[in-house]
Amino acid sequence: MTISSSTLASVLRRYGFRSPVTAQETYLHYVDAATAKLVVGVTLADGRCLVIKLFRDTEDFSEQGAITETQSAFSELLRTSGISTPKRYRAHDRYCTLTELDGIPYHTTLEDWCGHELTEIRPAVAHDLGILLAQMHLVALNSGLCIGRGTIFGEAPNNDHDAYPDFCRLAENTHLDASFTEQIQALYTQKAARVHALWDTLPQAATQGDLSVNNLVLHDDGTITVFDYNIAGDEVLVSDLVLEGLFLAYQMDIPPDAPADYRETIFPAFYDGYLSVRPLTAPEREVAWALFTMYHSLWATVTDALESLVTSGRYAEANTHLARILADLSAPDDGRFAIGE
Repeated sequence: MTISSSTLASVLRRYGFRSPVTAQETYLHYVDAATAKLVVGVTLADGRCLVIKLFRDTEDFSEQGAITETQSAFSELLRTSGISTPKRYRAHDRYCTLTELDGIPYHTTLEDWCGHELTEIRPAVAHDLGILLAQMHLVALNSGLCIGRGTIFGEAPNNDHDAYPDFCRLAENTHLDASFTEQIQALYTQKAARVHALWDTLPQAATQGDLSVNNLVLHDDGTITVFDYNIAGDEVLVSDLVLEGLFLAYQMDIPPDAPADYRETIFPAFYDGYLSVRPLTAPEREVAWALFTMYHSLWATVTDALESLVTSGRYAEANTHLARILADLSAPDDGRFAIGE
C-alpha cells in the first residue's frame, strides 16, 4: 500500500489544493488481512501543512465511510464551537471521499496538521484536559448530533478496559483466599447491576472517544489541540469522563523521574478540571463513583500485577493484593464527584 506523487497531487486537487508538495512524511502505515490505514503529512509550497488519511475495512467498507462522514462533521462542529481541533476539508460537499490504490478503493480524508503529539501526561495537563473534555461534552449535548455507534468506553462488558473477566479467571485458583475473591465478585456484580439500572437515564452525546496523549498537541501558549476522531461515537458522558481519566492516568507515559505515587495524582486533576465546567447530576455522581471503584480497583495494570503474582506462585503477596482490591472496591463515596455542584 503506497501512494504515488501523482495520486497525492490528485487527492489534494480534489480538496481544492493546487500548490506543489515540497515534503511528505508517513506517520502511519498499517496493513493486515482485514484493514489498512495510511496517514501521510504533506508540506505545500505555499507553506500549508496537511494530513491525508487513507483507510479501509474490508468487513464493512460502506458503513465505515458513512461513519467517517459523521465523525468529520462532529470534528468540525467542535472546531467551529471554539474547541481547538484541526480543520477538515470537503470535496464536493463530502469530507470522506474515495481514492484508488492499485485498483482498490480507500476512504480518504484531509485535514490541517496541528503539531507534534504530546508524549507524556502530567497533572497540570490532565486538569486542562478535564476542562477540554467538559467543553466538548457541552457542545455535543447542545447540538444533538449523533454519530451512530458506541465507543470503547461503553457499559461493561462492552468496554475495552474492563478487567473483571480476567479477574474471574484468576479467582478460580484455589491458592487464592476465597473470602476475598468472592466478596470482590459479589460487590462488583452489585455495582454493575446498579450502573445498568441507571445507564439509559444518563446524559449521552457524541464523544471523541480517545483522549490519549497520542491524539493531543500541547502548544507553547498552553492551548491543547485534540485530533483523531476515528473511534468517535455516542457515549454516556459520565462513563467517558471516568474511563478517559483512568486511561490517561494508568496507560499514558509519565515523566521518567516521577515519584512512585505520581499516577494517583492524574485522575483527581482531570476530574477537578472537568467538574469546574460541567457539574454532574445526582444519578451521574452515583454512577461515577461506582465506575471509579469498579475500574480503579481492577484496572488492567492491577489485574496484570495479580496475574504475575499468581503465575510465580507468590500467593501470600497475591492475597495481600486482593485485600487492597477489595478495600478499593468497597470504599465509601468520598464526594469527589460532587465538586462544582
